[in-house]
Amino acid sequence: MRDQYVGDVGDYVKLGLLRSLKANRLGVIWYKTGGDENSSDGKFTEYLHGLQNKEYDKYLFNQLKQIVCKDGNRRIERLEKILKGASFYKEEVQTRERRIWFEKACEKMKGCDLVFVDPDNGLQEKASRKHITLEEVKQLAKKHSLLIYHHLSRNQNHKTQIESWLKKLKKKIGGSHEITAIRAARGASRAFFLLAKNKSFKIKAKKFAETWKCFLKAKNPKRDIPHYYEL
Repeated sequence: MRDQYVGDVGDYVKLGLLRSLKANRLGVIWYKTGGDENSSDGKFTEYLHGLQNKEYDKYLFNQLKQIVCKDGNRRIERLEKILKGASFYKEEVQTRERRIWFEKACEKMKGCDLVFVDPDNGLQEKASRKHITLEEVKQLAKKHSLLIYHHLSRNQNHKTQIESWLKKLKKKIGGSHEITAIRAARGASRAFFLLAKNKSFKIKAKKFAETWKCFLKAKNPKRDIPHYYEL
């Protein structure tokens, strides 16, 4: 996660989903990395100029529009104010001392019933600054329900990618959680994997996927790829 991403269309989806899940106590591990000002990442903000998009979550839409269009002050701390009452871990991701970094993150998440992890690129077998590993997922899943951000590759069918990761997650953590996924294709295509210890999270996620169905799809989809998945 980087400051330059704040207010991007992905934030509207992920914060809208988090607000819809209505956790008793939410925890967020930002997997924060340094910015790359020369990158085009984080520039998908045109959705804020479409008033029809406001209807999905009026409060959230207005807050993000204030940050991006009026203040121009795009910082992760601004998102934290929207997720009132949540616990946040925002130390920059470490690679050499990854275990210590991750242990601190887990300590910060104590008492949370839902933990959202937001790495730049999502899931991966091996550790990197831009990924969460399957082993880290397993450790967090012992005590929490999880929502995981994952960036989908353009080089492989999205349905195939999502179904593959669903199977890997199921194999890694066993049957302790119900595992579902939501695909969002506005701007950069992304998936959100929900590992739910509490069945109510799965029900709320499915309702979100249906309510936000039109927004989750690409503007001009070449083919109709499902936006909701479950094992």
